[in-house]
Amino acid sequence: MLRRVAPLEWLTLAAILLLAGVLRFGWSGVSSFAWDEANLSLDALRTARGGQIALAGQPSSVAIPFFPASVYAFAIPYDLSPDPLIAVGFVSALSLLTVFGVWALGRTMLDSPGVGLLAALFLAASPYAVLYGRSIWQPNLLPPLALAWLATAWRAVTAGDRRALALHIFLGGAIVQVHFAGIALAAATVFLFLVYRWWRHLVPVIIGAAGALLLALPYGAFLAQTPDILSRYADVLSGETRYDGVSFENTLKLALGWDWSYLGGGIDDPTGRNVVLSALAGALIAVGSVGLIRRGIPRQARTLVMVALLASPVFFIRHSTPVLPHYQLVALPAVAILIGAGWRTGIGGRVAFVGAVLLAAAWTAQLASVLSWVSVERPSNSALSSILNEPRDAVRAIYDPVVVHLHGDDPRIEGEAAVFNALLWERPHRIVNGTVLLVLPPEPATLLTTLAPFQAWEELQAGGLADSPTAYPRRQGALPFMAARYDGAALPVGFNRVDPVSFADGTALLGWKVRWVGPRFRISTLWRAGDVASDATIQQFHHLRVPDGLDGAPFMGSDVPLALHTWRPGDHVVVMADFFDVPPGEYLLDVGHYTLPE
Repeated sequence: MLRRVAPLEWLTLAAILLLAGVLRFGWSGVSSFAWDEANLSLDALRTARGGQIALAGQPSSVAIPFFPASVYAFAIPYDLSPDPLIAVGFVSALSLLTVFGVWALGRTMLDSPGVGLLAALFLAASPYAVLYGRSIWQPNLLPPLALAWLATAWRAVTAGDRRALALHIFLGGAIVQVHFAGIALAAATVFLFLVYRWWRHLVPVIIGAAGALLLALPYGAFLAQTPDILSRYADVLSGETRYDGVSFENTLKLALGWDWSYLGGGIDDPTGRNVVLSALAGALIAVGSVGLIRRGIPRQARTLVMVALLASPVFFIRHSTPVLPHYQLVALPAVAILIGAGWRTGIGGRVAFVGAVLLAAAWTAQLASVLSWVSVERPSNSALSSILNEPRDAVRAIYDPVVVHLHGDDPRIEGEAAVFNALLWERPHRIVNGTVLLVLPPEPATLLTTLAPFQAWEELQAGGLADSPTAYPRRQGALPFMAARYDGAALPVGFNRVDPVSFADGTALLGWKVRWVGPRFRISTLWRAGDVASDATIQQFHHLRVPDGLDGAPFMGSDVPLALHTWRPGDHVVVMADFFDVPPGEYLLDVGHYTLPE
């Protein structure tokens, strides 16, 4: 329970929360939104709005799908709105609540208002806490869940709260289902079970464990349907085992605010490697460590903080896959409380608070500078190389229906396909492979391309269908999205028309043309879609033959995927094939379709 909070403490806490809120909610839309974020969003949208309960999450870095718990978590904001910006706000709100939570838990565990304020101030401005609190991603849920895990352990140990114990056991089994890195807290839960003899309270333990198992049931069904995944688990677990201190290095980086540029201005940006600021953070950790071992600190508080702090780095000393920095995000709340413990050192605590204010001010200035910069200029090699507000602003400005031409149409492979599928979730749209197709629907529509020059846009311009284009600018260093309004009737000009030649797959050839597009020799064919074989994997071949070699192998060839699942009856479709280094001469052209084997 919180002791009485003085007005000055409330005022200080309000200022800290205001700072945390500005850093997490400011610069709206400057949040990573690429393959990971968009596919997680699609899974959550299918669950919340599509009537398809996810049985598994997206593939992890070791090609094993995550449990669906993170999908269920993000289904909450997506049930309120299909707008990914609301889901970003959900993460930011959880991150802000984590700042409040470390204040409440820190002052309670160490029985000092100053501890809570110092812990909250650190977490409010910590670059890792801020930048991992601004986007849609499974690991971003780890800090708030780790705080809840620690808080329930504290209540279970000190107050004998059976409901807290049940919730703690549940969290121990659930956090790993949000992200595999949570397995460290599952192991720590077993450790606390043994240390505090929780077998004497089997009813809440069984209830908590049953809840975690219930949450895992959909994943069990997924494994039953795809047993090959189990062999992948076996491969990972039987891989080459290493013992090293990478997990401790990661934890130290999180605590010191060191080397976070890959989350902001890019790996070459020196902002995230400031020796002075990291040294100041290190001094605060040292003072906090002294405070944590001083007399008067409850033994349970000391034990639980250290378990929460060390669970992840200790667990991942042994590993058979790479240990990535976000694996140690579960330690961040404990780092904050450890720093807060510095308040218990007397005069050293007051000096530590001044140091924390200076550190928070410097980190805030750095973060504000980086976020302001990346909002107008695209950084390279950064999590913010692809941000939400660029495609979001474009789709909000265009009219339905939309045919989006990208570098691919499969959201499981092409990040932009996932991005636009998520952004256009409740709007009539199609995603097509604009590197080889230009799709002209039989009704008025907006034709959107990822950039110009781009194959589909080149064909649209050459066909006289982009007389009044609209550019939707992105940041400096990135080409704009391009859009044109199509009337649903006009056909592209410049084709050599032929009597319709019907193919067995439901398409009909209407014309062809060849031209140079820069160094590329392009063959374009015009088709009309009928009742196409949308479930077949059909390719279109283009063979260039020399006059004296008609019976042999083609001189040059190019096969392109037709992706008939993206065609609709009544569409007119331009299929493109580009050749390079074609010598001058006379050629005969063969065009046809064939089906790839299953």
